[in-house]
Amino acid sequence: MPSNEAAYLSAKSTNPLEVKFAPYTPPGEKEIVVKNGAVAVNPVEWGKQVLGDLMFSWIKYPFVLGSDLAGEVVEVGKGVTRFKPGDRVLGHAVATAKPTGKALLVWGGSTSVGSNAIQLGVAAGYEVFTTASPKNFDYVKKLGASRVWDYHSDTAVHDIITALGEKQIVGAVAVGNGSIEKCIDIVAAAKGRKFVAQASVPWPETMPSSTMGTVALMFSFVWSNISVWLRSKLKRVETKFIFGSDLMVNEVSNVIYEDYLPAALADGKYLAAPDPQVVGKGLEHVQEALDLNMKGVSAKKLVVAL
Repeated sequence: MPSNEAAYLSAKSTNPLEVKFAPYTPPGEKEIVVKNGAVAVNPVEWGKQVLGDLMFSWIKYPFVLGSDLAGEVVEVGKGVTRFKPGDRVLGHAVATAKPTGKALLVWGGSTSVGSNAIQLGVAAGYEVFTTASPKNFDYVKKLGASRVWDYHSDTAVHDIITALGEKQIVGAVAVGNGSIEKCIDIVAAAKGRKFVAQASVPWPETMPSSTMGTVALMFSFVWSNISVWLRSKLKRVETKFIFGSDLMVNEVSNVIYEDYLPAALADGKYLAAPDPQVVGKGLEHVQEALDLNMKGVSAKKLVVAL
């Protein structure tokens, strides 16, 4: 069996992660085993580490965090025909459509989720409107956004509604604190589909360091959910919290990862964005990457090479 190790969250709220031996798991039917060459981190991972059993309470310890990876296939299971050992792959972590004349709003375009939502929206034939900090305006336009607004601006919501005019909107993707409320307001006022995909939760600027602070944070999460639910109902806008694993159970996964991305990446029509910021090499740097991600990053994806 190949040697294997992992960075474990060994118990509730343990810091740092514990790097140690991990048993090798052979692939089941229609599964593949990938030797990771690099992994990336996301806010949900340090969120679980900080909040412990207040988040994803069904998780049992020790547990290996993470979902974004790139590496090489080393073994395939029964029924796998698309991949073979030696293939380079990425994981969650169609030719370009004709313009539809419709618009998609991506609030938080310079984030990892936003960067990819912009490109996929453009590939689907939509005109993409987005928000970002002024320093990232050129970046999101390079990804294909046609219009961009400063999300700090007090008039951003009004300005986007005005810019949409009579254009039909297909919905919005909300990334970042306060984004879901703003997207609901914009979609409610625009013509077209009344739907917002929520891709993040409202994290505080600093995480609580006491039990009472953590309890207060959980109450704020609950109130935020109630507030968003009421807002969406009053404005007749459908909302849905989206997660990467959702792709496993619907048709979108095949369309993106099989039909579109391989050819688009090879042809240079799709950019691997945002640019990686390599924190270090080795699993012992995963905790450092989580800590940096908690402090906030802009137009970068924190990666640990292996």
